[in-house]
Amino acid sequence: MSTQAGSANAEDEHVNDFESSSQLLNDSACYRLDLEIQEIESQIRELPSDHEDLPEYKYWLGSLFGRRYQEEGDLQDLNAALEILQEAIDLSPDGHPIKARCLQDLGITFTKRYTRLGDLDDIRAAVQVKQEAVNQSPEGHPERARYLHSFALSLMTQYRSLGDLDDLEVAVQKFQEAVDLTPEDDPNKPQRLQSLSVSFTDRYNRKGNLQDLEYALQIEQALVDMTPEEHPNRAVHLASLAASISDDWEVYMIWKLL
Repeated sequence: MSTQAGSANAEDEHVNDFESSSQLLNDSACYRLDLEIQEIESQIRELPSDHEDLPEYKYWLGSLFGRRYQEEGDLQDLNAALEILQEAIDLSPDGHPIKARCLQDLGITFTKRYTRLGDLDDIRAAVQVKQEAVNQSPEGHPERARYLHSFALSLMTQYRSLGDLDDLEVAVQKFQEAVDLTPEDDPNKPQRLQSLSVSFTDRYNRKGNLQDLEYALQIEQALVDMTPEEHPNRAVHLASLAASISDDWEVYMIWKLL
């Protein structure tokens, strides 16, 4: 056998070993999830129906089914997550510490099923329960900015699916609120600014108000300025900034020609 052929075979064996190891790790993670689900199901069966911790147990069980759906893609797990999270919500009175979190995760799970099946009722449900998550997290709540941002994302998805301008208007408002509530040094700040920029761009494309394009441009410039040169997202922000500048310049030239 030639040295070149031997090297190729060794490389193939290395790739196969790597793929086998990756599969074993994935199988191990799924197995641990199965055990966790079984354990919490067992604990729930032992709790009285009026136990004060039952909503939290239901929440964790629903979250585990959601994680297993992410790992394995079984729609039954997604449906189970929806059902169990709804049970957790029904068991939680308004103001219960777990209620807003359950509503938020239920909304995310509805969004996943919408992405999977394309049923508009699911994105409508996501918007509704995420709105309630915001309502359950008053001013000063540590997760309010996250819930506002997530609510606005679902509104944007609904807007792009149905074209209702009211959804876009509320999304812009909620994205802005989320940004305003997010400290400058919060690692989520760039993502929330990016979402706000996208919503301004969508509104410009719909209504043609140049001010929205200018707002998007200012945000993209701010994102570039706040992102270190070695950061992998800097190229993305530069591309978005270039696109906004291109749109702005095109509008300016058309205005000059009129």
